[in-house]
Amino acid sequence: MAANRNSGFSRDSGSPLSRLSEKFLETLLSESPVGIAVVRGPDHRFEYVNPVYERLAATPDAPLAGRSLAGAFPGDVCRNWIAALDRVYATGKTVSLRECPVPAGGGNSWWNLEHVPLVDEGRVDGVLILAREVTGQVPVGREAWRTAELTEANRALVLGQEVLERIVDNIPVMVLFHDPHGECRLVNRAFSEITGWTMEDLVERDFLERSFPDRPTGNRFISFVHKGSAAWEDFPMMVGDGTEIHSSWNSTRLSDGSWIWFGRDVTPRKLTEEKMKAYAAELEWSNRELTDFAFVASHDLQEPLRKIRSFGDRLLSRTQDADPTSADYIRRMVSAAHRMQNLITSLLDYSRIITRAQPFSPVNLGQALEEALSNLEMLVQQTGGRVSTEGDLSEIEADASQMVQLFQNLVGNALKFHKPGEPPLVTVRAETGPAGRDRKREVRIAVQDNGIGLDEKYADRIFSPFQRLHGRSEYEGTGIGLAICRKIAERHGGSIEAQGRPGQGAVFTVILPVHQPAARKGAGAADPRDPEQPPG
Repeated sequence: MAANRNSGFSRDSGSPLSRLSEKFLETLLSESPVGIAVVRGPDHRFEYVNPVYERLAATPDAPLAGRSLAGAFPGDVCRNWIAALDRVYATGKTVSLRECPVPAGGGNSWWNLEHVPLVDEGRVDGVLILAREVTGQVPVGREAWRTAELTEANRALVLGQEVLERIVDNIPVMVLFHDPHGECRLVNRAFSEITGWTMEDLVERDFLERSFPDRPTGNRFISFVHKGSAAWEDFPMMVGDGTEIHSSWNSTRLSDGSWIWFGRDVTPRKLTEEKMKAYAAELEWSNRELTDFAFVASHDLQEPLRKIRSFGDRLLSRTQDADPTSADYIRRMVSAAHRMQNLITSLLDYSRIITRAQPFSPVNLGQALEEALSNLEMLVQQTGGRVSTEGDLSEIEADASQMVQLFQNLVGNALKFHKPGEPPLVTVRAETGPAGRDRKREVRIAVQDNGIGLDEKYADRIFSPFQRLHGRSEYEGTGIGLAICRKIAERHGGSIEAQGRPGQGAVFTVILPVHQPAARKGAGAADPRDPEQPPG
């Protein structure tokens, strides 16, 4: 029912309501057993409220007049009311709500509400609300509402408990709950699977007595878990079948003084750590063996070879005129001794990448290349080659002497393996890439030449020690230079690769990190037994 100009709720001065005396109208509205209110505006602000309707708010010290509906009633109460008022404005029709609960005195009162549109010039200008209390008429409904509310709360509590139990029982971590008196009240499935004990087993015999028969370990465990530390600490622990496992624990204390202990079986991790320690010890022993070999090679092998060469040269000077055949044999012997000495020297250089390594420090790659080119000055002149640089040979953390050796070997190879009758042209390019997802910046160094090139099926083989693609009669060398380059790159946490085609030159690319991890920075003390390379 809409209140229009022809109804008793119209504001037309000619309507019957307007002709009633103001005193009579005020008495009628005030004494009405029905709650009456008028709301207007988008926030449904109260324009008029009679005493009965004021009872809905239950706030005698804060009259409803002038307040918005949402500001006067709790959100869960007025949510449906606001929806009803919005429907009145949208449709222009009366909207009724039945048995609406309103908080009162620790419980609820129940009301039927009528929302009547107030129409002015064809549009809804406000809403008249008529409220009739029906609390005594709906005891069953009231109790049903309360029961439903409690049932829903209980269902949510049961569901939450079930969810919590499922989570605790399915996480791959041992969980033990102890009450404030220290009694164990709960263990989860992971605990039973790892230890072989159930909650009933722990009632018969305490967890600490079963798991930590060694008293010092048990005391250390109790001291640790009673700290309530979030950090994990490892403890050896006995389980149901009598074996010992490695476990790791932390704990948390609840507000009522009870405790929750969390444990993990870290036996696989411990076994892996022990294997790694054994492997590290074996590797250290192997490195000592290599160092011992280098020590022997530099003394015991070099000295006899020098004598063979020395006495061979003397014999050769005496016999080359008298006996040409003997002289040829001696010449071959001296040449073989010389090659043997070069091989030993190269092998020493290879082993010293580790045994004579220096700690990483800031190294300017441009300066390292300049020093390498200074060492290669004679080879550059002999081949008529030219070496140019492109890009930014910036500063990285590295072993300075090994960076010089890296450049010297790569550029030296590029100069040596040039085409007959064609001067070698070597270009050293460098670029530093931005930090990737792992926040590691890298420098890419490429050494390109116009030489004889290589077949890429041998691109990996050439980095192995003593691997040669050409005979000694064509190009001299021991086949160790590129192996040294790979070892240097790997020691710095980098890599090296080769590309090329026969007759079209080759490119050797080295990728090195700009910054070294802290674990690598201190590595590289020289072995005191490793002497300087003796003169040949």
